[in-house]
Amino acid sequence: MKDALDVVMAWQLRNPDVKDPQAAIDEVKRTREAGGELTASLIDHFLRLTIRPPFQKAKRPEVTAAGRRNTKEGIATAKQVDWFEEDSPWKNDIYVLDLLHWVLRSLNTHLIEKHWPMLLPPILTLIDDHETHNRATGCHLLDTLLRTTPPSLLKKTGLGSVFEEALLPCLTFLPQITPVEESFEILNAAYPALIQLSHVQYPSTLPLTLQKQYNKDSTQPLPQTEITPPKAKFLDRILRQGILTGYLHAGDNPRIATVLFAHLASLIQELGIDSVKHLKDVLPLLSNVLSDPLGVAYPPLLIAGVKAMQACVLNGWPRIDTWRGEVLRGLAGAWLMLESENSGDVEEVKRESVETLAMLVVTAKSEANSDKDMRTLVGADGRLEILLERAMEVVNGNG
Repeated sequence: MKDALDVVMAWQLRNPDVKDPQAAIDEVKRTREAGGELTASLIDHFLRLTIRPPFQKAKRPEVTAAGRRNTKEGIATAKQVDWFEEDSPWKNDIYVLDLLHWVLRSLNTHLIEKHWPMLLPPILTLIDDHETHNRATGCHLLDTLLRTTPPSLLKKTGLGSVFEEALLPCLTFLPQITPVEESFEILNAAYPALIQLSHVQYPSTLPLTLQKQYNKDSTQPLPQTEITPPKAKFLDRILRQGILTGYLHAGDNPRIATVLFAHLASLIQELGIDSVKHLKDVLPLLSNVLSDPLGVAYPPLLIAGVKAMQACVLNGWPRIDTWRGEVLRGLAGAWLMLESENSGDVEEVKRESVETLAMLVVTAKSEANSDKDMRTLVGADGRLEILLERAMEVVNGNG
């Protein structure tokens, strides 16, 4: 109540002749919701007196006290990791992380620049912690921070590469070295943070109207018009070193493969037309998974796989005609495998398969060849007739 009364007092001093209390009440609500005086005071209080003290022992040689990248020669490259609880007092104060979550959600572009130096040590310390859960929490926190961070601030501080170096190792936490549950948690936290980093570190050129809209609603990802070469290179690296390498090492685990395919779809969507360079690696992999007879044992993997294939068709359509056979192989294999199944997840796989085939028909450069290929498949197995009919209904607007 004290902080709320401070807001009321300040408002009354600015409006000495107003007697209606509703306007003062609205001011308290506004400051709580929009980062006004009350929120700004609480953020400053929590950061200085509650959040910073438990993380004082966490030294970050790559970051200066002002929250910039340390470029001095001879700087230590090894990160200090707190392996013992007595060296990590924040582990004994769980509420500190809850407050940090609240602070990050309450920041606006002005407050984030003001408190930038105090925000970095806790987040980077969590990402470098030896406990996987803490690493995942750090990834979530960095993702939240980046959703409010202006690209100009990241460029000025030079910390984009520091965030890259902190996040990329999280993609290597895979079975058999890492337990499946822990791997599932950290992968689901690291990939969104890396994609959000790509938005801020490599911003696309936007019309002025869109830039203003983004500044008003900074919780939304920065929309892109045309991907820049540095951003494409960064996303390529994530896809190759994260998704493809991760699947090579842990693709036999269906839960991990499902996670990788889900984020593969997001990366393909981010790359847009630049994703065509990956079709030769991605589409055969997806087709093999979709046509695997054992896939019915874990339908979520098939759902993620067919949605990733949709992203490939949608974004790589200028070259998809070359890979039409791989797409048809995967869709036909999945349909035949699930033809006699009727659970909820299986129906979703079938529905998404129909949508994908419809996309392929629409985007195909050679309609005659596409029709010939599909008719050949139907001739080989009549059960595929239903798949083709439903896809054509979607194409014609009747499905």
